[in-house]
Amino acid sequence: MKSAILVIKEQIEHFYLIRRLSVYELKSKNKSNYLGMAWEIINPVIQIMIYWFVFGSIRQRADIEVVPGFEVPFIHWLLGGFVLWTFFTNQQSKGQSLYTQDFVCYQE
Repeated sequence: MKSAILVIKEQIEHFYLIRRLSVYELKSKNKSNYLGMAWEIINPVIQIMIYWFVFGSIRQRADIEVVPGFEVPFIHWLLGGFVLWTFFTNQQSKGQSLYTQDFVCYQE
């Protein structure tokens, strides 16, 4: 438990470095895009609008009852699922690419 607290303290102390590296990665990743950093926002918004149109409007999806007497609007349910799905798929693909990069380095 002490090591977990130590890691959190180090991340808080070096937050400026984490932020700087994250911004650099986003800029370098989107350098070749015509829209640049705006594409990071536009792409998920377009996907959510398409999903909402297909599953919410065309199929006329009703609100989702989470517990008896409490309903969640479909768009909120869709947003929550989309954020989780996007996060996990991005992390999985980045993790897999790290393993393949290491494998190629060891073969040479």
